[in-house]
Formats: sequence, C-alpha cells, structure tokens
Amino acid sequence: MAEVAIERSRGKGVLAILGCVGFVFACLLLASTGHPVALAIAALGIVTFGTFGALWVRQLLRPGPGLVVDEEGFDDRSSATAVGRVPWGDVMNVTTWGLPGSTNVVVHVRNPDDHIARLGWFSRRAARANVRLLGTPVVLASTGLRIDTDGLVSLMRDGFERHSGSLGVVPPTR
Repeated sequence: MAEVAIERSRGKGVLAILGCVGFVFACLLLASTGHPVALAIAALGIVTFGTFGALWVRQLLRPGPGLVVDEEGFDDRSSATAVGRVPWGDVMNVTTWGLPGSTNVVVHVRNPDDHIARLGWFSRRAARANVRLLGTPVVLASTGLRIDTDGLVSLMRDGFERHSGSLGVVPPTR
C-alpha cells in the first residue's frame, strides 16, 4: 500500500467556524433578553460553540495533512481529538458508527489506554468518552478532511485488510 495523505478541508473548516460564530451570536442575542434561564442557556452555548470554533481554527492552522495511511499504519491528525500514530498491528477491526447524516469510522484497537495516555488533557477526555460509547478511542470523521465518508471507510478498511491478510487473519466484515 502506497502512502496516502488526506489533506484537511479548508472549506469545511471555514463553514464550521462560521456556524460556531453564528451560534455564539445567537446566544448573545438570547442573553440580551435578561431572563435567567435564557442567560444560563446562552452561557452554555457561548462556551460550547466558542470552544468548538477555537478548535476548528486550531485545526485550520495546523501544518501537514489531516490523515496519512501507509503500510505500517496511519497517523490521525484529523481533529482536535485525534490520537496520532496507530500501527496496523494495534488495529483489531474497522467499523462504522453514526447518527442520521453523519457516519464515522471506528477503529477498534488493542490496549486503548496506551493510545489515550499519549494525548493532551482535552483529547484524553474525549478519547475516554469514545471508549465508553464505542469501545475505542480512535474515531475518524471525514468532516475536516478532503475525502467523503465512503472514501474514508474504504481507505481504512483496505489498509486493515491488507495488514491482517499479511498475518493470515480474516478481518471481520461490517
């Protein structure tokens, strides 16, 4: 398998930032009503969407591709909660998970705590939430990448199948 580098999508990132700015503005308008419940909701919205917006800006300013897949494994730098380098030998399965309108690639790994331990404070908490919800800290989305969901699923499954096939392992389907 030749190295495949997937760049970050500047267009998707800018749209996400504009969406966050819009929600923060809407929350400021809500806060201007002065009602205590509106103030609480607005504060929560400003913190949430302000944080998401800042994380999107950080992603757009990062140099290099968002995801690199090669013969040895993959390097995930696709989001604020990316886990970094994952060797194919650590991968047990590649599946999908999603809600209507959004599908993610879920990469089940051996020893999830080893991957979580190398992350920063924020990413570590997000990775632990992923483990509670999906059983793994490694969840990839095409949202910030220049690839569609089907292409991302295909790329990751192909890499896993090539590696597991070289070990004589039949990868699970799904």
